[in-house]
Amino acid sequence: MKITISQPALSALLSDVGPAIAAKGALPILSHVLLETQGDALQATGYNHELTLSSKAQCRSERDEGLTIEYAKLSKIVSSLPSTSEIALSMDHQRVVLKSGRSRFTLQTLNAADFPLPVPANEDAQILTVDGKSFASLIKSVFFAVAVQDVRFYLCGVLLELTKSGINATATDGHRLACASMDLNHLLDPAQYIIPQQTVAALLKMCDGEVTLSLYRNQLRLDAGQRCAVSKLIDGRYPDYQRVIPGRERHPGRIAVARSGLLEALGRVAILSNEKHKGISLSVADSASLVLETANPDGGEAREELEILDGMPQVCRIGLCYEYLQDALKATDSEQVILHYGDGGTPLRVEAVKDNPPIWIIMPMLK
Repeated sequence: MKITISQPALSALLSDVGPAIAAKGALPILSHVLLETQGDALQATGYNHELTLSSKAQCRSERDEGLTIEYAKLSKIVSSLPSTSEIALSMDHQRVVLKSGRSRFTLQTLNAADFPLPVPANEDAQILTVDGKSFASLIKSVFFAVAVQDVRFYLCGVLLELTKSGINATATDGHRLACASMDLNHLLDPAQYIIPQQTVAALLKMCDGEVTLSLYRNQLRLDAGQRCAVSKLIDGRYPDYQRVIPGRERHPGRIAVARSGLLEALGRVAILSNEKHKGISLSVADSASLVLETANPDGGEAREELEILDGMPQVCRIGLCYEYLQDALKATDSEQVILHYGDGGTPLRVEAVKDNPPIWIIMPMLK
């Protein structure tokens, strides 16, 4: 067999499927990328038991065939070649020969027939077609709050809910909560799906143009042009997150501030924050300014004042982890955010100033 493809096309294929390829482990073939010719297209596939990613690009080939190559080595070789070059792949006595210009590399291969692929779900799917950028924006606005390596495995993913009016996305690690929604006309049944963290990270890179979601009880498939993702879903019951969101009566205080200004002030105050607890305090003493303060055991202190642009200021002082607030502010490009607050023991509610804004809840740090 012989495959000829441009360096940029092969580089893009490898980048697309890389997140699904495992490092060397119990199954050596899982550290390989599967390359298959299908007429004038080359399809690359990566698989790691949880997630499968595939992507296609134009190529020239003599016949339809498949081969596997160790991903890490192939990726390094391809990225080192000039972007104007063409790459030829061929088999030679159970090894793959890669040629480009005056460069020649010989790589080990494994039997393509042994490459594991996910078993397709044998049930009817709920199929949803959405604008990729809008869907990515929805997921991005909550993704930062996903738990990492939590024993409560159902928190290690994003909850995707089909509702009568659209889609909801939710994530929490127990210290913060992020919720967002997108209005969408569909005739699907209300349902909940928990998408693993690794899959969400991959989907965010794929969502461009129109995308199709096929949702099964234990599996998700996303088709986006020449790219495709198939992932297991987390089997578990997501907690009733609505109980965590404080009602308006618990938030008599409401102030609007510049998002970029608050983000910059947080970064400066954080320099002298306690490295372990990363705590700061937000306080409102009058209707003019929001005060950010911190102190650490070494005697360092920091204070910033930020102009209140609008709202109903109430006197209050709240302690929280500055990183949680930073993550929320980075998840939107809104020029202003609104802080809803009560007393020092009530969670802080943060909203972007936009239509159908996401909601971020941050638990206070109590002394």
